[in-house]
This record gives sequence, C-alpha cells and structure tokens, in this order.
Amino acid sequence: VALLENPKLDQASQLALRTLHIATLLALNKLEVIPSTLTTLQDFIKALPSDFESGWSFDGLKHFINNESKLTTSRAWYLALLAAVEEKDGKKRLTALDKVLVDFANLKKNL
Repeated sequence: VALLENPKLDQASQLALRTLHIATLLALNKLEVIPSTLTTLQDFIKALPSDFESGWSFDGLKHFINNESKLTTSRAWYLALLAAVEEKDGKKRLTALDKVLVDFANLKKNL
C-alpha cells in the first residue's frame, strides 16, 4: 500500500497495484475494507483519461484464479474485477466497476 503513495509510480503501475491489492484483501479475508478500497479504485480510474490503457496483462493472475480450487466461490467476481480494469473504454470501465462493487455485497454473503 505504501508503494501507491510514491509520486514517481506511473498510472499504469498504480492501477495494477490497486487491483492486486483488492485481490490480496479478498485472499486474506479482509472483507470489511474491500468496499472502500474498490471505491478508491473507482475514484482513481475516474481521474484517468478516458482513452487510458494500462498495458498491464493479468493473464498470469487469471490463470491462477481459474485453477485455484480455494477461489471457486469468488472466481467469477475476481475475473469480473480484472475484466473491468482491463476495459479499454473509460465509460464502460467505470460501469463494470460499479457492477463489481455491487456484486461484492452478494459475494460477501457467500464467503
């Protein structure tokens, strides 16, 4: 988290780290802070140019999510989070993140 405060960190790296932070919080079962962390991610994305492309690949993380049996309950949510962050259209990205935030409330009930 401290790395996110580094003013020298580029926007693409910030976006990736913020996304990985949320995934880590879920893996550590720190469910109470995920909604505010998602809201912070949304605020960060709102400040990005609408044509922003991070250039980051989450393929390795997607492979892990798809193959880790402990993530069965949260798999669809994780993948939706990554798809939202990877969305190239700024408006669609924010809409997808809104859905991820709403869907987290339902996911939380099943964890």
